[in-house]
Amino acid sequence: MNMNLQQPNARNIETFDDLDDAIEDAHIDVDALIPPYRDLIRDLVNAGRFDSLSESELRRVLRYLDAIPEDTAAHTAGARATMRRELWSFADENRDNPVLYSLSRGLICMFSHKDDWECAQDSVIFYFLLFLRDAIGDIEPEFVNHFAKALFGKQ
Repeated sequence: MNMNLQQPNARNIETFDDLDDAIEDAHIDVDALIPPYRDLIRDLVNAGRFDSLSESELRRVLRYLDAIPEDTAAHTAGARATMRRELWSFADENRDNPVLYSLSRGLICMFSHKDDWECAQDSVIFYFLLFLRDAIGDIEPEFVNHFAKALFGKQ
């Protein structure tokens, strides 16, 4: 998905800080960050990057990803709350599996509303990276490239 929202001030997006600054400078809404994150996780699942997870665990992750509508702003508060409760249970069930626990925490973030992030100390994109890095490790360059391309059309 190439949303090409707004070009960041002719700067190269090479690091997470560059990406975070570009998102802030372009006033990109939290809801616009969810589809690229969903797509990245789906791509990582399909590429076998979560190799420590079983097929049934991966199918469950994909089921949650499929529940995220393309127009995330239209996702009702009730539907988001229901999915967050279900995902918190899923995360709690998998506390002994650090990959699945971190991945489920990232999924929880995707079912939050932009108002949920107004009091957060860090940006939603920070939490997206944090939980994904806990699950995969050195994902940051791939994460930055994916979001730069999805949001700004950068290669």
